Amino acid sequence: MRKFELHLDAVILIVVAFVLSLGFNFYQHYQYQDLLREHADLQMSTLGNDFNVTFMKASLKKCREKLTAMRGVSAADKKPDNGK
Repeated sequence: MRKFELHLDAVILIVVAFVLSLGFNFYQHYQYQDLLREHADLQMSTLGNDFNVTFMKASLKKCREKLTAMRGVSAADKKPDNGK
């Protein structure tokens, strides 16, 4: 029967690799959480910007309608009576 030997340098290497792996996983988890938070903030910002654009388009449309109505009234006031 063969005897199994585990050398101290192999044990140290396995432990160091395991600790580094755990450390890297924690670092990735931290980065993921940070990116997820940033993504959520950007999504909310985009939603707010979309709302602002929609509101501004509606306001601009109302202003154009008022301007068109005012121009129509002023143009009607300037039409000649044709001798009446």
